[in-house]
Amino acid sequence: ALVDNQAKSRIDKVTAVETVVSCRHTSGKIFEKVCPIGPYEKRLIDTTGIFVASARPTIQKVRVVSRGYQLLRFDYEEKPSVPPSFDGFFQDFLARFVPLVDTVVISDYAKGVLTEHTMSAVFTYAHLYGKPVIVDPKPCHKMFYKHAALLTPNLSEASEMTAVQEDTDDTVVRVGHTL
Repeated sequence: ALVDNQAKSRIDKVTAVETVVSCRHTSGKIFEKVCPIGPYEKRLIDTTGIFVASARPTIQKVRVVSRGYQLLRFDYEEKPSVPPSFDGFFQDFLARFVPLVDTVVISDYAKGVLTEHTMSAVFTYAHLYGKPVIVDPKPCHKMFYKHAALLTPNLSEASEMTAVQEDTDDTVVRVGHTL
């Protein structure tokens, strides 16, 4: 990323799960900051549900900044398959933690982690323990959510999921019923 001093200051304060933030300052100097899981544990934030797959790099965001303002951002992303071992980890996680929560909340980022199979497991465990499932959906996976207690799409996502394009009070009710 190409950053100025203000952005560099913000990046210096970043803590994230095992990642390296690599940036090029407007002066041309390259700097990196390694952010281990440790800071979360020191703040007593439970990281049990964080699964690290080193073969699945995070998105790279290149920002073009001038005079403290972001002009452009370029995102580079690969979506390799989820490792086969993830399914076992995820099933174990659901079996251990769904009984302990009041509600299961899923945010779908359409990155390949949530599949029909993983969502089926979520609903199986939620039903087994009488827990509602709330989903922040992506339209491309709309068929995965048929057992959700609540969907929270934005207007664009709801329109895409229902093929209803108008934005009136009547169509909002129709979209709700369709979802």
